[in-house]
Amino acid sequence: MAIVRRIAFTPMPKVNDFFELQEHVTQKCLEYCETHRLRDREKSIKEMLDEEKQHLLPLPIVPLDPARVVAQALVHSDLTVRLDGVKYSAPASLAGQYVTLKVTPFHVLIYHQGKLIYTHKKALHKQDHQYIPEHYLEILENKPRAIKNAVPLRKGVMPKELSEFTRLNRSGDKNEQLVQILMLGRTIEQEKLLWAVKQANSTGTPTFDLVCFYLSISTSKVEEVRSPVTVDQVDLKRYDQLILGGETVNET
Repeated sequence: MAIVRRIAFTPMPKVNDFFELQEHVTQKCLEYCETHRLRDREKSIKEMLDEEKQHLLPLPIVPLDPARVVAQALVHSDLTVRLDGVKYSAPASLAGQYVTLKVTPFHVLIYHQGKLIYTHKKALHKQDHQYIPEHYLEILENKPRAIKNAVPLRKGVMPKELSEFTRLNRSGDKNEQLVQILMLGRTIEQEKLLWAVKQANSTGTPTFDLVCFYLSISTSKVEEVRSPVTVDQVDLKRYDQLILGGETVNET
């Protein structure tokens, strides 16, 4: 660790994200191995490693999975599992059941009966609860009066287009409109739906009706592309013959 700190973090690197930092550290370590020689050794670290590889056992067929596994995690009545002080939401169908969690440095994966159900981004701080609004749609449909103050809508994890929609929408029923948009996601592909929301946001006063309007424009454009008008080409040689008194026109 002291060596890595010296060769990769002195001076302190400036990066945009973790992945860029990882690339920087990897490159510095590779340069160190290729050029550095230990005291009283004639060969570099890399040269000695290449010699040692010839005597190592082969790698396992199945790669090592470093994820931490939580075998029995209960999905509570609020449709969340608890992990390290953070709540992660799950679909309503799993309420009261146990699921398995796989925890990686950046994600929390929820499995049920061996099937991947949902992948959350891992929270960096306690109480940074990860509510996914789509997980609560069935409940909100059955309890529409709860929509106005529903925590999954006020603090839910959503695409930036939907977060912007709730910020710009000044209507008293903006949460109800948000739920209507989320319900559209059941039948409309996400890319198209978010495009329509973005167009509505660009007006400065987005509404559910505006989103539907832009969706209709998008659909009509797709239909035009899918159903082009076929035009038959007319043979103009006959007109040439009429003009020249019926004489056959040389194509050249």
